Amino acid sequence: MLDTTKTGTDFDGLFDTEYKCHNERFSLQKTDTNRDGEIDYIVEFGKNGLYFNTTIFNPKTNLIKKLQNYKMSKLVSAELDTNDDVKLDVHVIYDFADEEISRKPFAKN
Repeated sequence: MLDTTKTGTDFDGLFDTEYKCHNERFSLQKTDTNRDGEIDYIVEFGKNGLYFNTTIFNPKTNLIKKLQNYKMSKLVSAELDTNDDVKLDVHVIYDFADEEISRKPFAKN
């Protein structure tokens, strides 16, 4: 069974987040964090209901700014577009406290 629900997260009376559920677990969350009418934050949940990855969009361009990867809902890595050229160009690894421990640019072709 797939269900969709919309919620408001800041109590202003407007819906800003949509959740999709599958088998009574969250499968997807889409949020408009800055109220411009565009989705700028997407969370995909794994089959166990824990965070799997997030996609964060640049609010000025609505293009991907960051992809975050999780294991058991803990942030483990991310790919970033550091110069707003619509290309993910840096890979970051995080420790147990979500602190950055390594940052490496992607190899250029």
